[in-house]
Amino acid sequence: MAPRSDRHERIPLSLTGPQSHVLQREAGVGSLSLGPADGPRVDLVVDPDAAIDWTCFDPLTVPSGTPWPRWLSYRGNDVGVFEWMRSRESERLSFAPMGDLDLDASDARLADLTLRPGAHRIALTLPRALCRLRVEGAHPSLAVRRPAGSFPLDLTLAADAKASIPSLPPAPWVTAASALAIEHDVMGEPFDCRSLAALSHLRHLRVHGPVGHLDALAEVPLESLELRFVPDLAGLPAFEVWPHLTRFIAWNVDERAGKALRSRARARAKVLAAEGVDEPFFSVSKLRSPRWFREEHGLPFAAWPAKSAKTATRAYREASRALDAATDSADARAAVTHFVDRLNALPDVMTSEREDAARAIVFLAETHPTHLDVDVALAWFDAVRDF
Repeated sequence: MAPRSDRHERIPLSLTGPQSHVLQREAGVGSLSLGPADGPRVDLVVDPDAAIDWTCFDPLTVPSGTPWPRWLSYRGNDVGVFEWMRSRESERLSFAPMGDLDLDASDARLADLTLRPGAHRIALTLPRALCRLRVEGAHPSLAVRRPAGSFPLDLTLAADAKASIPSLPPAPWVTAASALAIEHDVMGEPFDCRSLAALSHLRHLRVHGPVGHLDALAEVPLESLELRFVPDLAGLPAFEVWPHLTRFIAWNVDERAGKALRSRARARAKVLAAEGVDEPFFSVSKLRSPRWFREEHGLPFAAWPAKSAKTATRAYREASRALDAATDSADARAAVTHFVDRLNALPDVMTSEREDAARAIVFLAETHPTHLDVDVALAWFDAVRDF
């Protein structure tokens, strides 16, 4: 490994004024982040409303001679970054404005944009050359325009943690997508596939999280379909309804339908290969039970302080394993009591956390009904808890 002094380069930058910043550039790192100090850690601290001279990066290149940085992350309001990209081709920009904006970025030479609009009123004309747009979090006041001659759009809608995307927003920039990805809470409200009817150009779909009304996909002429962390596959059409489908992935999905789906996927791949389709890819793996989804993604400790959440999660899984091995009610009571004792040892358990703990007790009872009744388990919980 190279000495630390050889791996880091100190570069003075006139970013917001003469020699205003010093960049510590690490060898092999192609990304750069800018933003205010009161937020995620960044490479260069910049006030949200500061005017930035983006051209100060022009002399910087990677060893091959291509511009550096390749990927830029910026939290702030200087839309000059898009003007700068009119003359400098860029791979990827992550942009989180911190105020209302109305801008035309149609001539920016940008291929991949991640946008986190928050509650701000954002009106944006996308770069004509843009291929991929990712919108993170809620976007109640986002207006996106696509200029004439735009590339086909690969769109990702990603919800905030523990939030769901129950259906598509009825916006033209959404309905124009040829490829769509939905990313939302694994245990949240399912995404309604019926809302895809408005996307006449849709050919590629990726979903991370629960999906509902999968039968509606029969009306979408898909060429690829990827389903990840889907607890329920009920209604998924037969592969034959999509004559041009050559790529299918199901990963961490419902085990009840998954075994049959795996056989169907293998059979379909063989049929397509025999028909001369070039390298069809059909994969079904990591089949999961409803209990797995609940224990891995649905435990009610997410809002707890990190250390307490980790302890509570570990205690829950220990209790679940003990209940798996239980042979009578006494064993079940011992498992529940040990779990509550672990929670008793946590500092400053609040009222809301007590309610979360009770929900966890209900989960344990529902997933281990042989020796554990919900009402009885809650009575044991109340008898032992001291929070």
